[in-house]
Amino acid sequence: MANRFLERLGAGATIPALKKLMRAASRRAHPDLGGEGETFVALRREYEEALAFLEAGIEPAPRRAAPSAEGAGPTAKKSGPGPAPASPALRAFREAIAALGDAAREAGCDPYRWKPPEPLALALVEAARAFDPGAALALSRLLAALAESGDEWHRYPGLMNRAFAFYKACAALAAWVRRGRKGDEDACRTRLTDLAEPTVALFDSKRFSELPARFAEAAAALALALPPEPRI
Repeated sequence: MANRFLERLGAGATIPALKKLMRAASRRAHPDLGGEGETFVALRREYEEALAFLEAGIEPAPRRAAPSAEGAGPTAKKSGPGPAPASPALRAFREAIAALGDAAREAGCDPYRWKPPEPLALALVEAARAFDPGAALALSRLLAALAESGDEWHRYPGLMNRAFAFYKACAALAAWVRRGRKGDEDACRTRLTDLAEPTVALFDSKRFSELPARFAEAAAALALALPPEPRI
């Protein structure tokens, strides 16, 4: 799904310009002013996604069509290790997570010295947007926070542990995509459970008070890449 704000603003977009565009759009779409509630909710979701992009300093790349089943690469068809066949959008989403997970593993998944590189962050959000707009919004919010995390984050071990769990979850999913082993899938689920844990670390900074929820939302987004668990 395209983001109307990012497409309208184009290269060199700024947060003030985004907010001005949102105000103008709200005057037309708000239910209290005669607009449709569903349209306004979608508008608000795209605004928040665009804001997360700009706050992270990420300039969106042109949208690319999802790969076809014939030309999608090694994950297009089931042949040996790897997850079962899936839609092109889901395959692209899994591969984007796996790319981030490979890089995180190479960096030791160490949140004290590593952040998701901008190209990988952008690719993941773009793939998520094509697969599930809600997942794209959740991941863009967290990736924006990770991109701007600095020395102040290091004062909060709870935040760093959650960042570590996020990287490890991506790394485990990457291993599952590459090898297709049930143990890798189980490891990913374990990390996602840790990431979604509602226990809030001790925060004395209002700036970071919403981040536990951001990690939980990202865990739910990553879980969409895994196959449904069998019902008991």
